Formats: sequence, C-alpha cells, structure tokens
Amino acid sequence: MKTNLTEGQVKALFYAGVSILALYVIYKFAKGLGDTAGSIFEGIGVSDTKEEKKVKSATDKALEDFKKEANKTSKPTRTDSAWTLVANSIYDALKRSAIDDNKTFAYTQLARILTDADMGAVLVAFGRRQEYAFGIPMGEPKTLVDFVKDNFNQKDIDDLNNLYAKSKMRFKF
Repeated sequence: MKTNLTEGQVKALFYAGVSILALYVIYKFAKGLGDTAGSIFEGIGVSDTKEEKKVKSATDKALEDFKKEANKTSKPTRTDSAWTLVANSIYDALKRSAIDDNKTFAYTQLARILTDADMGAVLVAFGRRQEYAFGIPMGEPKTLVDFVKDNFNQKDIDDLNNLYAKSKMRFKF
C-alpha cells in the first residue's frame, strides 16, 4: 500500500528529526563539558576546601589501612593492575545516572572479588570517584562502598555479601 505524504507532513517529520538530533548533540556536549569541568576542578583542587581535603586524606588512609590488614590474613588472587582494571570497569558501569548505568556488568565485576586482599586492592584502586547525571557531577566523590549502596538494591547487596561469605571473606557492604 503506497501512501503519499503531504508537504506539511514531510515538514513535520523533518523538524521532528532535526529536533531529536539537536537534543542528542546538546546532551553529548553537556556531558562532555560536565566531565571535563569536573575533572579539571577536581584535579587542581579548586573545589576542595580544607575540610574536604581532610576527609579525602582520611578516606585514602583508611582504604590503604584496610588493604594492609587484608593482606595480612589473605592473599590477592590477581595483581594490583588487574584489580585496577576491575575498579575502572565498575566505575565505568556505574558513573552515570541510573538511566544510563550497567548494574549487571558492575555486579559481575564485583563477583570476581574472592578474598579480602582482592577487595582491599579494588577499594584502593577505586578510591573516591564522581557520579554524573546528564554529564553534570552529582554530589561529592564517593568510594566503591558508596557507589554500591547507592546503585544496587538490598537483595543484590545481600547476594554479594553471601557470595563473599562463601569465599571466607570478612568484608561486607
């Protein structure tokens, strides 16, 4: 069945297509600008007050202490470099708002952690990272624990904790 579109219908379709394309370009531009501005300000410490620097330092020390303690009771199953890749993968999967994240992939990466020493390496590699919504930084940078608690429901967290318990890990989210 062949249908002919009127000139008005063709114009309406054209403007709808151009509008969708324009919104997409604006989204990508805003996302890139937000990522760039956030990393510039965070990287040079412009946005950090004395208190924020103190909290950041204390968090980094606590993560390193956890890693040292965990290494006394268990051995890592992979190198620190491998766990850094896992931390980066988790962040890439969860850094955007709930609409654009990949919880399934992040969960799979978290399930690869088999010992407390592994978790220590991932926590240190993850450090504190920024979450974004539509390219705009949301709140303060968070640790892996914060990302997991904010992005997963309680059942998923319980399942991860049970998986860790089966591996004889003491760490719990």
